[in-house]
Amino acid sequence: ALLHDFLLLLRRLLGVNRAAIFLRKPPRSLTEAFYAAEDRSLRAACASGLPPNLLEHFELSLEAGIGGFVHRYGRILVHDAEEALADAEIHKEFELLGAQVAVPILDRESFVGVALFDGRLTGEPISYEELALVFHLLEALGLAIKNGWLHDQLAAGHAMMADVLGQLSGGCVVVSRDLSIL
Repeated sequence: ALLHDFLLLLRRLLGVNRAAIFLRKPPRSLTEAFYAAEDRSLRAACASGLPPNLLEHFELSLEAGIGGFVHRYGRILVHDAEEALADAEIHKEFELLGAQVAVPILDRESFVGVALFDGRLTGEPISYEELALVFHLLEALGLAIKNGWLHDQLAAGHAMMADVLGQLSGGCVVVSRDLSIL
């Protein structure tokens, strides 16, 4: 709900009709590498102005297209930039999503996802200063997302340990460094 509210606020701030946020899959446990090598796609986390059935079946790849470019370079991509025009996959994804700009979502250490925005309702371009501000706002969002994922992992680990200990009337549980029960 907070992610959707944040997206609506950004959408209103920029004056755009369509906006979407695609995120990496969160790690399953505290011991899993935060962004596992096998996780090579971005899934729609929330959107506004786009058909829900499109986003249910659409993912961005970290290998190619918009996701690949933004992941590789960590910078904003505009639909009519030289890099976008030279890559058919990027062009196709921009057209399919009706987006004009892709902004990376970073957590200061790593790539969390990408936010896509349409052009302004008035037809005016989004200024570079505004895009820089959005980039920094999304960086704060990336930190919040990562912290939320860490909280969920800690809560799940705590619930599991409480369940195990609740079933014992007496005994000893040995836990390894990677938090697995030995």
